[in-house]
Amino acid sequence: MPENYFYVYVLRLAHGKYYVGKTTNVKRRLVEHRTNKGAAFTREHRVLGTVPYRIHLCSNVFAENMYTIKYMSQFGIDNVRGGMWTRDTLTLHEREHIVREIATATDRCYLCLGTGHMAAQCPKGKDSSTPYKTVESGCRRCLCLSLISPIVKGVGETT
Repeated sequence: MPENYFYVYVLRLAHGKYYVGKTTNVKRRLVEHRTNKGAAFTREHRVLGTVPYRIHLCSNVFAENMYTIKYMSQFGIDNVRGGMWTRDTLTLHEREHIVREIATATDRCYLCLGTGHMAAQCPKGKDSSTPYKTVESGCRRCLCLSLISPIVKGVGETT
């Protein structure tokens, strides 16, 4: 492996969860995760399979966060942990940050998550101080019962 390079790996976990990590030795880290010596998230949701779901060779120091957000967009915010988002329960501020990242990357307004305009031109801008909406029932994708973002259900939804 070239100097200053590392691997960003993605593990498929039980309960429909995924974990994104960074290492220079994927084989060693996989053993650590499988023997409960890795991240808390992989101890709570066991690693499935004997090889990582994905492996990316990187030199960009921001790659772990970038891939974590990418997979959050694909599988749902509450189903992926890694990078700077390792706690099982994210704060509202962290969730808003992630939604803004995903909205910006997918050319959506981060206030209403609509297309065709950005936040500065948002017709609901004065009514929307946050991209979260209170709902009566839980989101199928993230299993969150009170605050969900439409982006969790919209972007990357495959149902």
